[in-house]
Amino acid sequence: MQTEYETGGRVLTLPQEAVDAAGDYDLEAFIKGYLDALFFTNTGEEDDALPAGATVDDFAPETAALIRTDCTRFVADHGNLLVMAERWAEAKGFTYTAEQAGIDLWFTRNGHGVGYWDRGLGPLGDVLADLCGYGTEYPPLDPYVGDDGNVYLF
Repeated sequence: MQTEYETGGRVLTLPQEAVDAAGDYDLEAFIKGYLDALFFTNTGEEDDALPAGATVDDFAPETAALIRTDCTRFVADHGNLLVMAERWAEAKGFTYTAEQAGIDLWFTRNGHGVGYWDRGLGPLGDVLADLCGYGTEYPPLDPYVGDDGNVYLF
């Protein structure tokens, strides 16, 4: 896990305690937030990709696996940043949870106009935002309903 990240021409160095605490990060809450954001941005309107009432039960097995893999990998690789984001928020007088961080991964990677950079997390938010979106390991994903009625991501 990295302890140094570059953002805006400067280097952000995280303490070892953030790396150590990252192993205890709440992955299930992160995934819940990610799924909430996916459904929020893609259901309810007539022209949305998913029908109203769509749930994880509608996912193709490979879709469910991709979501779990992406979220698990993001937390494994950058949990130290997420831990520090929670601590930053607490020091600034607000709460930033694993669930919110999962929401922000979906919003940021898909360019929804809000996300990590927009939460008051300072340079941590900028670094997290730089890790997702076009040209990163976490590019945009769009859901669609396949001919078999299952939900897929492309």
